Order: sequence, then C-alpha cells, then structure tokens
Amino acid sequence: NFYQPKAGQIFCTSCFTTTETNSTGNTGVQACKCKEGFYSPTQISGVECTKCSLNGICVGETQLPYPVQGYYLQQLVTEVQMLECTPTTACVGGPSGECFQGYTGARCGECSLDYFRL
Repeated sequence: NFYQPKAGQIFCTSCFTTTETNSTGNTGVQACKCKEGFYSPTQISGVECTKCSLNGICVGETQLPYPVQGYYLQQLVTEVQMLECTPTTACVGGPSGECFQGYTGARCGECSLDYFRL
C-alpha cells in the first residue's frame, strides 16, 4: 500500500487509508485504488475514496457501487445514492441496476407497456 514517486528514494509514500495497491514497484499515486467497501465518485485512482452507501455494494478499485435488491442507483456529480424502489420488489439490484419484468423508469416506479398495478 505504498508507492515511490522518485527513483532512489529511501522511503515510500503511503496510499490513502481508503485505498490500496495490488502490486509492488509502484511509482505513482495512481497505483492506489479503492479498497473493498469504498468507491471513487470520479472513478479515478489515486484519490481518497468514499465509504460505500447504505444499501450499496462496493467492490473497490475504480468501480462505482451498485445497489442491493430493492434499491436503485442515482448518480450525482460528487456521490451516488441508493434510493428505495417503489415498490421494493421492482428493482433487481446488482451491477445492471435493471428493473424486474413489468417495471420501468426511475426507481422502477412505473409499469412497462401492457402491465398495470393491481
């Protein structure tokens, strides 16, 4: 979890506490990527990472979090939010962020064509 920006240095530089390196011989801060449970809102390595959102899954590296089943990902400029779906049974969750069959729209809150609510 270190890098050495200048050849011949005696000491290495630590990555941020929310990041880690996956190899040795790193020469730049870009080698520091988010640990599991954290994410980079800009999807760039070498920056301080943000703690994973409640109802989100963060695999680390430079990937954005994805929602658990029943939640929908809303990506803002500086953060992501996991919003509860209406109904919660409409959202698949996972990296695809899709709605179950019969649902569509933001937070999977609308009925697809030829579907209706009971």
